[in-house]
Amino acid sequence: MQQICYYDKKIIRLLFLLLIFSMTISYPQKSNEYELGSVLFKGNDNFSSATLSNVIQSRVTPWWGWKFLNSFTPFGSSPVYFDSLSVPIDIISLKSFYRSNGFFLADISAKYDLDSSSMNAKVTFIIRENESFKNNLITFYGIDNLPEDLFKKIHNGFDFKRNDKYSEEKTELKIREIIYFLNNNGYINASYNRIIATIDSTIKTVDLDIYLSTGRRYKVGDIIVEKTGLGKNDIDEDLIRDITDFKKYEYINLSELEIKRKRLVQTEIFNQVLITPAIVDTNDVVPLVIKAKIGEMNELSPEIIGNDLGGDFNMGLGINYKRKNFMGGARQFGIHMQGIILDVFDFNFKNFFKTQRSRDTTFQGQINVSANLWLPFLFKNTLSAFFQAYYESATIAKTSISELGMKMNLDFEMNPYTFINALSPYVNYEYTEVIPNLDIKNLKFNVSSVTSAVGVELGSLKADDIQYPSSGYNFSFILEGATSRTDFDLKGTPLINSIGSDRLLIKERTWFYSLQTSAMFYIPLSRNNRFVNGIKLKIGYIQTFEGSDRLIPSNKTFFVGGTSSLRGWGARELFPKDTIYYFGINSEDLLRGGTFLLEGSFELRNKFTEDFGAALFLDYGNIWNGYKSFRFSDIAIATGFGFRYYTIIIPFRIDFGFKFYDPASRQFIWNNWQPAFWKNIQFNFGIGEAF
Repeated sequence: MQQICYYDKKIIRLLFLLLIFSMTISYPQKSNEYELGSVLFKGNDNFSSATLSNVIQSRVTPWWGWKFLNSFTPFGSSPVYFDSLSVPIDIISLKSFYRSNGFFLADISAKYDLDSSSMNAKVTFIIRENESFKNNLITFYGIDNLPEDLFKKIHNGFDFKRNDKYSEEKTELKIREIIYFLNNNGYINASYNRIIATIDSTIKTVDLDIYLSTGRRYKVGDIIVEKTGLGKNDIDEDLIRDITDFKKYEYINLSELEIKRKRLVQTEIFNQVLITPAIVDTNDVVPLVIKAKIGEMNELSPEIIGNDLGGDFNMGLGINYKRKNFMGGARQFGIHMQGIILDVFDFNFKNFFKTQRSRDTTFQGQINVSANLWLPFLFKNTLSAFFQAYYESATIAKTSISELGMKMNLDFEMNPYTFINALSPYVNYEYTEVIPNLDIKNLKFNVSSVTSAVGVELGSLKADDIQYPSSGYNFSFILEGATSRTDFDLKGTPLINSIGSDRLLIKERTWFYSLQTSAMFYIPLSRNNRFVNGIKLKIGYIQTFEGSDRLIPSNKTFFVGGTSSLRGWGARELFPKDTIYYFGINSEDLLRGGTFLLEGSFELRNKFTEDFGAALFLDYGNIWNGYKSFRFSDIAIATGFGFRYYTIIIPFRIDFGFKFYDPASRQFIWNNWQPAFWKNIQFNFGIGEAF
């Protein structure tokens, strides 16, 4: 039997590494002769070579292109040279890794070869993993003073499964769950002191003795508010107490403290909020101190706009006015105005001075005006409401689109640890008008729709990071039911000869529902979480209950293509093959999408420094008018690569996409290559990751 204390083991490991490190300083080896060309692992049946590569400190020398770039710029990477003194340290690291995963009898050795002709070195680690150990007996110490219900929950809800493979990481994760449980049930100072693992090499098992410290159990006492900042006289202390809504004599829940702190911050009234228990050792009922720094109630701010909505890179200017604590209750009123140039890289500024009929398709712009009212606490503190009245006018590819509408969103405050942690039902009433710039002389055509919709958005947001997600997943689901009354209005003298009048007006109504779901998965391929595989799948479907599909407003249909979609095509470049016609007018002239959407991506991301990264991607998908029109041969496929620049606020990306398979020509890239090289590339500039 052998006992290992986690803390003692880590201290011994650290001292040994420091000893080896001091030897490398005292006895340096010539390291400027051989570059480390490859590191191989043999016998690693349970762990991939990519995983083991991130355990050791030896790194393979970078690609020659990165070395060349680094030779005259601050970018790229410098060569990595072989150092034989690193090999023993790597063996120690590998053994430690295997032991922490239950392979206590793993045997690891190494050999290296030096190639004088190429001046490259190759290191090979030979691994005999042997049998992994399993959990046997787990004993908790220090929780005998807990109430019986909590004691049972720890043993029943957090008990380790015997005969599972032993893992130091999983063991510590389970213990963190126990501490989290205690912290949320009044034991805010709960911690664990040490873990002793007793190994039985004869039966290949591990017994765990887990020593916890619960501390005292505390209840909520008085709520003390301390206000600072320019707007401290504009906010009553009672409002802060009402927003947080702490119940006196309830057990303190640290997660609840954080949720209610965020609730205060989300009102945008407070620049800084801190909620802490004022612990007194002689009393189990302690006051909570809320320190709030309050900003100004009126805010007027200009903004520079950059986004990739609609699949294009768009830029513009805007101005935003906010009145905080509008009529009390932490309400917020705002007015927002924007002027945006769509697809800025293809924009022709000469079109500003031309009439609509004379403009070419490079003129694309948008104006947005909205008035918003946000009620952060409706009926109860876990529900907020957002009301918006808006007007949008845009010109896209010679087509004018205007929208006038009202929308109300309800947002439920969800526990972040439940599966569904985002819930937002909404109601939308909207008037839409689409006026295509037809080439037929003396003929005008517009489609206007009045649409009422009720929907709900559900989400499960479990990715570990917003800027650079490296593990977890994000799932969203949107269900909407709507009715729309559509007017088709065709005017012009050419109609007189065919129908005896210069105007044809048709009014029709349809009822339809829309489903849209998307799932994004992030799989780390390295232990430092910088090399990541991202997977996206998105499906959408629109079905009419009554009326024709052509009556579905164009802004309710699906589009693909662009910087966050199929990156081998431009925004809205892909259309359904079976286009819908209005009085003989092609739906492509109306910028109409499809009613069935399939879209997905596979992307390998590598963040090779804190500020820079690269990606390889494969995008696929298309849109159809109904699922019955779906054909596998219609699925467009794009491949390409891109580069990322990660700022403190948000990442910027440049992607170069190629049409790997074009359903329009039924041709693959090798049969569809244009003589002019740049005609084969779709350039995409985006903000944020593609998904």
